[in-house]
Amino acid sequence: MKTKKGFSFGEMLATIIIIGIVSALSIPIISQSLSNQNKSLYRSAFQSVETIVSELVNDVTLYPSGEFSNNTFCSNFFSLVNSIGYSDSNCANNFSSNIPDIPNGETTNGMRWYFLEKDFESDECPDGASGECIKISVDVNGKSGANTTTSGSNRDIFDIYISKDGKVTVKSGSDEADFLLN
Repeated sequence: MKTKKGFSFGEMLATIIIIGIVSALSIPIISQSLSNQNKSLYRSAFQSVETIVSELVNDVTLYPSGEFSNNTFCSNFFSLVNSIGYSDSNCANNFSSNIPDIPNGETTNGMRWYFLEKDFESDECPDGASGECIKISVDVNGKSGANTTTSGSNRDIFDIYISKDGKVTVKSGSDEADFLLN
């Protein structure tokens, strides 16, 4: 009697179909997991900023008026953040509206921080805060993350606004606002 060598076309086709179905079911689950991880990391970053800003604005030796002054916030912020490889020159960049290649700072948890303004005269504060704000963008999964994007469903760079009087906020209706609520 002859023994069969190899697989039939039907067996191979069935295997490919099963692999395709498993992949189709797994990709959305993995994508949702990454999204949930980014939400959690953003909440952690936001809470860190709130704590640091509160500590800074209440430090009368740095800010006797209880309001932040221009050109010092970035370096004072990083003096309290658990950062690696930071020096005062990190806060002396060109400050543009685009995310630069090199962050102002990186924390030990891998997050990369970008100060897009040098002073509190650049951005109007979003809902809930008055006056002018500094916008900080944080890449929650850092350079080890698979993507670094500021838009779309796989977004991993998020914004935090800080007013001169120390209020920390986000734009209402933004992903950031949703992350903080859910």
